[in-house]
Amino acid sequence: MVRQRVSQTDGQQHVCRECVHVVIETKFSTLSLKGEPTLGRCPYYTGGKYCVLLSQKSCGHFKNNIKV
Repeated sequence: MVRQRVSQTDGQQHVCRECVHVVIETKFSTLSLKGEPTLGRCPYYTGGKYCVLLSQKSCGHFKNNIKV
């Protein structure tokens, strides 16, 4: 049997990188090989104690970072 893809009902999929609450970490140890940041701090992710991946799915506290 072939497994069918499950699509989201609202049609929007956001990641932590797009959230207003996330502060991007720019320390040398958190950069990728290309020099792009991969981790950020979110106050809602275990009380801001640990870093969150910028590419992971957003949580229920997501607010879109509108750039004009």
